[in-house]
Amino acid sequence: MTPEERWEHIDRTMALIADRHAALAQTAEILAAMFEANEKANEKRFEVLTSRTIQAMDAINRLARIADNHEQGIEDMEDRP
Repeated sequence: MTPEERWEHIDRTMALIADRHAALAQTAEILAAMFEANEKANEKRFEVLTSRTIQAMDAINRLARIADNHEQGIEDMEDRP
């Protein structure tokens, strides 16, 4: 291989490396944008989940109070002569 051929080979190799680098950089940008979009969507889902969990806990507490009141009413009726 002549020196000129070697330089041509090196130039072609460098061009391929530059093209692949550009493609990888573009892929990294796309992945970063997708990650950010997923992160925002997950934050919204977490907020909804948190809100619904709080609502469920409130409902459970209300039902527990109702059950306690009913139990107390039954005990009061049983204690009557």
